[in-house]
Amino acid sequence: MYACIYVVCYEKLNFYFIVKLSSNTNYTNKNKMSNNNRILKKQYFRFIDELQNKTIADYFGISAGNRKLSINVSRNANDKNKYMVEINCINPQQMFDFTSLPYEMNDEIYKFIEEYVKLTFCIEYPNEYPFVPPKWTLDKISYRVNTHVKLDEYYHTIADNHTKCYDFDWSPAIHLETDLVYFIQKINHFDMIFDCK
Repeated sequence: MYACIYVVCYEKLNFYFIVKLSSNTNYTNKNKMSNNNRILKKQYFRFIDELQNKTIADYFGISAGNRKLSINVSRNANDKNKYMVEINCINPQQMFDFTSLPYEMNDEIYKFIEEYVKLTFCIEYPNEYPFVPPKWTLDKISYRVNTHVKLDEYYHTIADNHTKCYDFDWSPAIHLETDLVYFIQKINHFDMIFDCK
């Protein structure tokens, strides 16, 4: 931070009078931003390297029973301070084999009867990260499941509560990978969603 301070001294009155104080805040913000991006990039690529061709679900040992669960993390192309987390859970249904129809047509019919929940969350990191926590928001949701739960509100609330809990319990030692597993733990109850009809 650059600062210019001009001081006028009045010895007889025995006090100092500050005339001007200016700082180069643009430099400071840019420096924080580049440091933030460097830390995030390092955490992200270290996590990708540690996966070693495993899925994120396998890496964390997360099971969804007989459901198909996929989790992906990617950097936002337009904003380096944002990361996208895609979580898809598919609940396979019994496949009906209409023998009079070609296999390809049976496959297309099956796609219309399978249940799924597809979620995309955005993690936004402030310039002061890792000393200030990230903010989670629900970015997109699509689903085909017969449930009385209002899924839009449900997952929006989970993302909000996850962010709010860091107001009281945040540590710079919580990296992207740790934050991700904390969040997945809060939403990995798809059994309840698919079975609550």
